[in-house]
Amino acid sequence: MLTVGKKVILTPLFAAMMREIFLHGVSPMTLIENSHKPRRRRQPSLRDELTRPCRVMEEAVAAAFAVPADELRASSRRTAGVAFARQSAMYLAHVAMGLSLCAVGRIFHRHRTTAAHACLLVEQRRDDPAIDRLLDMLEGVCAELARDVHTRSRVRP
Repeated sequence: MLTVGKKVILTPLFAAMMREIFLHGVSPMTLIENSHKPRRRRQPSLRDELTRPCRVMEEAVAAAFAVPADELRASSRRTAGVAFARQSAMYLAHVAMGLSLCAVGRIFHRHRTTAAHACLLVEQRRDDPAIDRLLDMLEGVCAELARDVHTRSRVRP
């Protein structure tokens, strides 16, 4: 706590301590004792292990469709080319990497029904030989990424 003239200025740490004391009824000594305890690190979840391969897959899809990778994660639909690239990435995450539609939706910040719709649209467009060849190539890349994730998760103690 600092005083400047007649004004009292609270430091952020002091303000947080006072908030804990008044809102939760915690004693000041408990706050002081607990402030120096080291925090335990949480174990990485499966979602953390899947995030990196999915980002690599997104980069591969973005390069294959010639769109910026950050456009795939954009909250709005964007152009038709970007939308189809995003739908293809969702399709590949589900089919080639074996993720559930709920997991695909979470990774792309969409609802699971949106991921299911994307898979349906991509399946319908696979009749075009050029798109089919491109998706076959990307499926090989994604299958390799998924294989790497599954072998790494088995090796960990």
